[in-house]
Amino acid sequence: MNMTGTAGQLRVPKSFMEEYPLPLPPLPEQRRIVAKIESLFQEVKTARESLSRIQPMLKSFRQSVLAKAFRGELVPQNPEDEPASVLLERIKTERRKAQGKKYKELEAVDAAGLPELPAGWEWTPLDNVIHGIQYGTSDKAGDKETALPVLRMNNIQDGELDYSNMKFLDDSIDYSQFLLNDGDLLFNRTNSPELVGKTAIFRSSKSPFKNVVFASYLIRIISNDRAFLPILANLFINSAGGHRYIEQVRTQQVGQSNVNSTKLRVMPVPLPPLPEQRRIVAKIEELFAIADQIEQQAEAAKKRTDRMEQAILAKAFRGELVAQDPSDEPASVLLERIKGEKGRKK
Repeated sequence: MNMTGTAGQLRVPKSFMEEYPLPLPPLPEQRRIVAKIESLFQEVKTARESLSRIQPMLKSFRQSVLAKAFRGELVPQNPEDEPASVLLERIKTERRKAQGKKYKELEAVDAAGLPELPAGWEWTPLDNVIHGIQYGTSDKAGDKETALPVLRMNNIQDGELDYSNMKFLDDSIDYSQFLLNDGDLLFNRTNSPELVGKTAIFRSSKSPFKNVVFASYLIRIISNDRAFLPILANLFINSAGGHRYIEQVRTQQVGQSNVNSTKLRVMPVPLPPLPEQRRIVAKIEELFAIADQIEQQAEAAKKRTDRMEQAILAKAFRGELVAQDPSDEPASVLLERIKGEKGRKK
């Protein structure tokens, strides 16, 4: 078939429509086919609508899990766990010894307005339970793939690092201060209001590159896994409580929101005892894995429904969708009658 057209539009020639062979069922069967197609298409539509509700439900489920986790309701407390207050005192002692005269007293959190925590937990500024915070490099990156890969805000997708669209820095320059280490938490400090604050943990085992650095729109949170597990810090920032804090402290300029390092350092985080942190993370991962599995199954089912309408039509025009009735007037008789009616009109 040759299709012609102008101004970027394609046109099906009239001769194609006149000559294209069509399968013609008996007229009563046509009506049964149409009724069956409409019925099945409605079922497909209903299934598709049901599947479309699963993802928002799972998002709500994950947030519910996080809310319970940071209220201390996800796993049982163990009175034998070392309280977070003792952990904070130990951090204070270690920092005083390491920093000497440069030691700065740990900040406290004004807990007024914050949710009540279980026994053994403490509210504390994020800065007290990490090793440090650092902005990324602002040097311009290019496409030379043999150079040093740099992660940017677009490389954080759905809480994971996406290495499929990388930029690269001149590897003749020393960027050692920006090299990422296993467990570093990357925080997107500048983005649209709904995306500012998105995070991901750098895992060297998942990186296709030996050395990776990070760009200036990201902040590196240097984790202290002897105080606050990086995955738990990541989960709290992505919880409703973390989102509320980011919304409160972000600044707005020309359509972009920003959260600076000072605001990030003083973010109040709920600190459970370290053994309980491990139990919480294990439980969250277990429940999130179930949600991920359901999500994958729903996505596979959605793809099947997208193909189902074409499969229904294919069966219909192969004569396999409804039962044939031998008492139906054959299509050949119908065509003869149509031919006779056309002849009389001439």
